[in-house]
Amino acid sequence: MALAAIGAGLGIANSLFGIGKGISAGRKANQLERNNIRPTATVNSNIVKNVGDAAIAAQTGLTDRVYNNALNQLNTGLNAGARQIGRMGGTASVASTLQAYNQGINNLA
Repeated sequence: MALAAIGAGLGIANSLFGIGKGISAGRKANQLERNNIRPTATVNSNIVKNVGDAAIAAQTGLTDRVYNNALNQLNTGLNAGARQIGRMGGTASVASTLQAYNQGINNLA
Protein backbone atom coordinates (compact mmCIF):
# COMPACT_ATOMS: atom_id res chain seq x y z
CA MET A 1 0.00 0.00 0.00
CA ALA A 2 2.83 2.33 0.85
CA LEU A 3 4.46 1.64 -2.51
CA ALA A 4 1.20 2.46 -4.26
CA ALA A 5 0.99 5.76 -2.38
CA ILE A 6 4.59 6.56 -3.27
CA GLY A 7 3.94 5.67 -6.91
CA ALA A 8 0.82 7.85 -6.96
CA GLY A 9 2.72 10.67 -5.30
CA LEU A 10 5.50 10.44 -7.86
CA GLY A 11 2.95 10.41 -10.69
CA ILE A 12 1.28 13.54 -9.32
CA ALA A 13 4.65 15.23 -8.84
CA ASN A 14 5.65 14.36 -12.38
CA SER A 15 2.36 15.74 -13.70
CA LEU A 16 2.75 18.95 -11.71
CA PHE A 17 6.33 19.29 -12.98
CA GLY A 18 5.08 18.89 -16.58
CA ILE A 19 2.35 21.47 -16.04
CA GLY A 20 4.84 23.90 -14.49
CA LYS A 21 7.24 23.37 -17.37
CA GLY A 22 4.42 24.04 -19.89
CA ILE A 23 3.39 27.24 -18.08
CA SER A 24 7.02 28.40 -18.02
CA ALA A 25 7.43 27.71 -21.73
CA GLY A 26 4.20 29.60 -22.43
CA ARG A 27 5.43 32.62 -20.49
CA LYS A 28 8.75 32.59 -22.35
CA ALA A 29 6.92 32.35 -25.67
CA ASN A 30 4.67 35.27 -24.75
CA GLN A 31 7.70 37.34 -23.73
CA LEU A 32 9.47 36.55 -27.01
CA GLU A 33 6.30 37.49 -28.90
CA ARG A 34 6.09 40.85 -27.11
CA ASN A 35 9.76 41.57 -27.87
CA ASN A 36 9.39 40.57 -31.53
CA ILE A 37 9.69 43.65 -33.72
CA ARG A 38 7.08 43.62 -36.46
CA PRO A 39 8.08 44.80 -39.94
CA THR A 40 6.57 48.16 -40.78
CA ALA A 41 7.76 48.47 -44.37
CA THR A 42 5.18 49.36 -46.99
CA VAL A 43 5.15 48.65 -50.69
CA ASN A 44 6.20 51.52 -52.93
CA SER A 45 3.10 53.07 -54.50
CA ASN A 46 4.76 53.06 -57.94
CA ILE A 47 5.09 49.27 -57.77
CA VAL A 48 1.43 48.93 -56.85
CA LYS A 49 0.48 51.21 -59.76
CA ASN A 50 2.69 49.28 -62.20
CA VAL A 51 1.18 45.96 -61.15
CA GLY A 52 -2.31 47.38 -61.71
CA ASP A 53 -1.31 48.77 -65.11
CA ALA A 54 0.20 45.41 -66.09
CA ALA A 55 -2.98 43.60 -65.10
CA ILE A 56 -5.07 45.96 -67.23
CA ALA A 57 -2.67 45.62 -70.17
CA ALA A 58 -2.76 41.82 -69.87
CA GLN A 59 -6.53 41.82 -70.21
CA THR A 60 -6.75 44.30 -73.08
CA GLY A 61 -4.14 42.59 -75.27
CA LEU A 62 -1.84 44.15 -77.84
CA THR A 63 -2.46 47.58 -79.29
CA ASP A 64 -3.51 47.69 -82.95
CA ARG A 65 -0.13 49.08 -83.97
CA VAL A 66 1.82 46.32 -82.25
CA TYR A 67 -0.54 43.60 -83.53
CA ASN A 68 -0.37 44.86 -87.12
CA ASN A 69 3.42 45.15 -86.96
CA ALA A 70 3.74 41.54 -85.76
CA LEU A 71 1.30 40.35 -88.43
CA ASN A 72 3.26 42.19 -91.12
CA GLN A 73 6.46 40.51 -89.93
CA LEU A 74 4.80 37.10 -90.11
CA ASN A 75 3.57 37.84 -93.64
CA THR A 76 7.03 39.01 -94.66
CA GLY A 77 8.50 35.76 -93.32
CA LEU A 78 5.90 33.74 -95.24
CA ASN A 79 6.68 35.60 -98.47
CA ALA A 80 10.43 35.11 -98.00
CA GLY A 81 9.86 31.41 -97.35
CA ALA A 82 7.66 31.10 -100.45
CA ARG A 83 10.35 32.78 -102.59
CA GLN A 84 12.99 30.44 -101.23
CA ILE A 85 10.76 27.42 -101.91
CA GLY A 86 10.22 28.70 -105.46
CA ARG A 87 13.96 28.79 -105.99
CA MET A 88 14.83 25.48 -104.33
CA GLY A 89 11.58 23.48 -104.47
CA GLY A 90 10.56 20.66 -102.16
CA THR A 91 7.20 19.85 -100.59
CA ALA A 92 8.69 19.44 -97.10
CA SER A 93 9.76 23.08 -97.24
CA VAL A 94 6.19 24.14 -98.06
CA ALA A 95 4.77 22.21 -95.12
CA SER A 96 7.32 23.46 -92.62
CA THR A 97 6.98 27.07 -93.82
CA LEU A 98 3.20 26.98 -93.52
CA GLN A 99 3.42 25.27 -90.15
CA ALA A 100 5.75 27.99 -88.85
CA TYR A 101 3.47 30.71 -90.25
CA ASN A 102 0.34 29.16 -88.69
CA GLN A 103 2.11 28.75 -85.36
CA GLY A 104 3.12 32.41 -85.47
CA ILE A 105 -0.48 33.45 -86.21
CA ASN A 106 -1.76 31.29 -83.34
CA ASN A 107 0.81 32.76 -80.95
CA LEU A 108 -0.14 36.26 -82.03
CA ALA A 109 -3.82 35.58 -81.49
